[in-house]
This record gives sequence, structure tokens and C-alpha cells, in this order.
Amino acid sequence: MYRASFLFLTTALSLHAQSPAPAVGRENTALPAGRVTGHIFCADTHAPARQAKISLVPLPEENGKSADLLRRGRGRGEGFSDLNGAFVIDHASPGTYAVQVELTGYLDPMSGIDLSDWESLEPEVQRHLRATGVTIRGGEVVALDVELMRGAAISGQILYDDGAPAADVSVQAVSSPTSANRTRTGERSLPAVSTDDQGKFRIAGVPPGEYRVIAGMVQANVFARDTAQAVSLYLNTQQLYAPGTFHKKEASTFKIVGSEEMGGVAITIPTRGLHLVRGSVVRQTDGIPVVHGAVQLTDASDRSFSRNADITPDGSFVIAFVPSGTYRLRVDGAFDATDASGSQPPKVSREYGPVEEEVTVSTNDVSGITLQVPEKQTTLSFQH
Repeated sequence: MYRASFLFLTTALSLHAQSPAPAVGRENTALPAGRVTGHIFCADTHAPARQAKISLVPLPEENGKSADLLRRGRGRGEGFSDLNGAFVIDHASPGTYAVQVELTGYLDPMSGIDLSDWESLEPEVQRHLRATGVTIRGGEVVALDVELMRGAAISGQILYDDGAPAADVSVQAVSSPTSANRTRTGERSLPAVSTDDQGKFRIAGVPPGEYRVIAGMVQANVFARDTAQAVSLYLNTQQLYAPGTFHKKEASTFKIVGSEEMGGVAITIPTRGLHLVRGSVVRQTDGIPVVHGAVQLTDASDRSFSRNADITPDGSFVIAFVPSGTYRLRVDGAFDATDASGSQPPKVSREYGPVEEEVTVSTNDVSGITLQVPEKQTTLSFQH
């Protein structure tokens, strides 16, 4: 048995006493399974990390082609620490793995890694992945100690513009592409939390970096879709950035350093100045409603701002939470389908081409819009 010790510094793990690896990221079925045992500690309190979840995630090959292992299953072995911080993972297949540890308020050793990193061929990303690795050989018992660093926290309150607290609102912190906790460019969302009855929220376990804080506003559409009049519920979540804007370019950013508590983040949800955009989608040839598809509304001056709505069975659509401005309204991929019959699913009977129209929203809701879609020349018939 050999012992590997992990020390989590910023977003990386340091691995000690690790010998050369077998085939990286591959499960070697010719060798017996191994066992991983050890302890998890909290660096700030030096106390055991109790009830922490630990997972072994297979590392990719040098060419990054084994990312499908991650898609098929988050890890190839997992366990939970007990009240002494001890854990055991049995039946671990031989190979090299990254170590993931989840404990509220603490930084996961893999917090700077996502699926795109697994597929990357960039040397810097590959080195980062290798630094998080632990190697298991056939029939071997590996001793592994993990020390977790406490993350920062972002807290605040969400109110409606009349001062009422916004309870049960989903809140997320999203890192900017240049955040220090990213091994490559691109945004990353931390797990969402919900506001309490006073509209307050706290996002814990935040790695260093720059973040935008986003509240989710839910639009619900309920309608019957099939001949049996089964009721369907479609939820459409719109993003509202702190301090209270729908436009990403106007959002505040918050720089997180170390394990600080970033408090006082305020988001105001507007109840006035938001409008509905209503209309219908019909066939260009005869004006008959088209009953399947979606309509997208995009800000003409800010492509990152968009709203979507499903087409209902009568061909209508409603887009909510639209502030004043000029927009492009577009429908693409609309289609008609036969009704479901018994065990047979509905089949696409007609497909329609795209159509786009400019819409201006000022002080009132907009209604009466008719989008006339042209029928495609080729009629398809396949299961949808």
C-alpha cells in the first residue's frame, strides 16, 4: 500500500508519492479492482470533513478522446466520509483518476475543471488534469488524504421594486471567461440556491474569480397539446443580472479573493416597465395556424438578450418580461404533426421555413402580431 496526500491550493491539488500511471483514463479489465481509503480534513478548522462525498473521475488519454467516460458516468467509484472524515471506495478499476470532493462551503478539487477541459488538447489544461490524478493498480490499496480549502461566499437580497421580498427565487453566480478559477476560457455556473422568505440568499464554496450574480424569473405556460387534452406545463426561465438588468453587458461584476464573504449583493426585480408580446404563427399559403415550434425575441442592439416562447396548439405565443426596446422576432423550425394514436407517437407532416419581423415595445403590451411561415418544398414524415 502506498499513500498519496492531496493539498488543495487555489484550484489545484498537489499529489505526493504517486508512481507512474497505467493506461490513463482506461479501465483495465484484465487486472483486479483496487481499493482507495483515507481521510478528508478541513484546512481552516483542522477538523474532519464529515459526510463529504468523494468520487473518482477517470482522466482522459493524452489525446483527450476518453471524455466519453465522463459523459457515461460522473465517476468510476464514490463514497462518503464518516464522522471521523474517513472514507473507503471499493471496486475501483485500475487507471488514473481525478478526485472530486463535495462538501458545502468548501472548494471541490475539480472546481476549475469541466467537460470541455476533458476534451482539450491544450498542454496547460492537460498538465492541470494530471496534477489532480491518483493512480490505482490492480488489486492495490491506495491511501489517500484530502485537505479541503474553504471557499468564499456571495450573499445578498432580492426584492421587487415595491420593496417586497422575492422568495423562492433561484440565484446563481456565473464566472466571467477570464476568472482565475477557470483552466480555459468560458463561463461556468456555480450550483444554484434559492432565496428564503425574506428574499435573502447565500452562495457558498465560491472559488476565486470574477462573477455575475443572476436571478431566474420563471414564465409558465399551461396548455393542452394532444387530442386527449393532456395538460402540459412549459417553464421558461429568464435571467436577471445584479443589480437588476436583463442585459449582460450592464451587469455588475464581483471579484472574489480567497475565502472572503462578499455581502450586500442586491437585485431588484422590476414589476413595472415589463411587457407581453403576443401573436400567432400561421401558414403563409392559407393562414391556418401552425401548432409546433418556438418563437425567439432578440434585442436588436444586444444579441445576448433573448426571450423564447413555445407555439401553443392554437398557433399563438406569449413572450413575457420584455422591457421597452426594439427587437427581432423570429420563428424557425416550425412544423405540423399528426395526432398521437395509441402507442404511435405523432409524426411530422409539414415543415416550415424561417420568418423574421421587427417589433418595437414602448409603454404597453404588444399584441396582434402574425408571423406567416412559408412551407418547405420537401414534406417529411418521420417520428418526432
